[in-house]
Amino acid sequence: MEQTSKDPLHGKRLDTILEELVAYYQGFEKLESKYVSNVLQIIPVLAPL
Repeated sequence: MEQTSKDPLHGKRLDTILEELVAYYQGFEKLESKYVSNVLQIIPVLAPL
C-alpha cells in the first residue's frame, strides 16, 4: 500500500518554492520586505546583522 504525504511541500525543491514565491509577490524586493521584517521579529538576535 502506497502512502502519500499530506505535506504540500513534500517533493518540492527549495529553488522551485523560491521561484514561485518571487513570482507570486511580483519580485524579490516585495518578497524580501514582507518576510525579512517578520524573521527579525521572530528572531531579534539577527537584527544587528
